[in-house]
Amino acid sequence: MNLHSSGTDAIITILKSKNIKAVIVAQDMCPEVIFKLIQSDFNVILAPVYSISSVAAYGETYLKETLENPLLNVCILFSHPYGIYSENKLILLMDMLRDADLIISDCCLCNPIAIIEKFSLPETIPVVFSFGYSKVIDLGGGGLSLTDNKIKTDMPSITKNISRHGHEYKLKASFSNQNIDHFLKNDIYKALAELSANLNNKKSNYRERLKGIFFNDRYIDSEWRFILLTDMRLKEAEKIRNKMKQHNVFLGLNYPLQKIFYSKVELDLYTMNKNGWPINIFTDFRVSEDYMKGVPVLKELLTK
Repeated sequence: MNLHSSGTDAIITILKSKNIKAVIVAQDMCPEVIFKLIQSDFNVILAPVYSISSVAAYGETYLKETLENPLLNVCILFSHPYGIYSENKLILLMDMLRDADLIISDCCLCNPIAIIEKFSLPETIPVVFSFGYSKVIDLGGGGLSLTDNKIKTDMPSITKNISRHGHEYKLKASFSNQNIDHFLKNDIYKALAELSANLNNKKSNYRERLKGIFFNDRYIDSEWRFILLTDMRLKEAEKIRNKMKQHNVFLGLNYPLQKIFYSKVELDLYTMNKNGWPINIFTDFRVSEDYMKGVPVLKELLTK
């Protein structure tokens, strides 16, 4: 386990340590991550996403790129859409790669505690978590990577005092190149596990209430956010988002499909408008009862 200043920095540290030149990322990857990869001189290749919340076509893209360039040393940055951990698809993809290639399991939208405790993490590939803004465990920044000991941390210590739902948490650790067993015994893991449990209790309550409100709608219920799948174009979704601000309800409209044009990251607006724009409802520590009281207004707007 290694500490990093962000999940993106953790990814870039791993890529550089493995001398990777080309990175395959999902078309719905956060544009800031794509931009930082391009800034760091990586050749970024977008794997198409054919339907909202589905895992990108990494295998199809990998075979095409390596067939055209057999000497290409490529990394697949496997992201788990909307924080839904896709272990089976990840393992199937691992079987396709050559020995020279790499997969990073990007779990930045997932709950790191749940993944470490509930799933059989592949020991052969790096796994990255994020504690940045609006992540499942939001510490206001920072990242964590589970890698081999050859990859060094870029942030050897962490000290944070944070307040969530009226509780104070002290997070303090100084370590690098720890294996998973050592990490599980570390004080920071115990603090993160306590924080995760408390946050999840609140989130579970909000999520159950949201499922009751939107029971006949299409949605994705994850530990990251509650995502409504709509047929809206961007202007319609933005209009609803602006109306909901009047009711103290902040909505997200990410993560949309991207395209790369001459090293610039641009929104694939045509495809997004054709597929329908997803609307994200927050369930994290920023949510209050006042927030939840305003949510039924969203249901009314969607049914008009």
